Amino acid sequence: MYTKRLTLAAPSIEIDHEFDFEIIGITSQEKDYRLVWALNLQLGWNFERDVDHAVLTKQGESLHSRFTYTEDDGMIIFTLLSNKGSDGFLLPEFSRFDYVMIIDGASQLRLEELLREARKAKFVLAALSLDTLKMKSKYNLIID
Repeated sequence: MYTKRLTLAAPSIEIDHEFDFEIIGITSQEKDYRLVWALNLQLGWNFERDVDHAVLTKQGESLHSRFTYTEDDGMIIFTLLSNKGSDGFLLPEFSRFDYVMIIDGASQLRLEELLREARKAKFVLAALSLDTLKMKSKYNLIID
């Protein structure tokens, strides 16, 4: 006797996040604390060490160092993350960048000025604006 199994698809919920922040990829051969020191010096900021950013990868959980700086009474938040973590890359498609800076709340004009100044910082070999529309792993950038 032949019986046919009926399988029901589990309902799925799609959550669409708005990526209304700017991203800069930074190449530097220095350790994170030395790069942060150089950026603080060049930009007049005060990045502070924060809790590591955890991302789930195929190998397990990958931890990425995180530094934050807030400007204009919390209106602009800068977050510097190491791209290479304990168990993989934060943004594998941009593996040539050692660090990723997320700028939440800044204008395009401010971004251009920031890029110019960041490139002048000691230990920064390259700094480029990244397009979130072209990122496959952009959900790795969502910080709780």
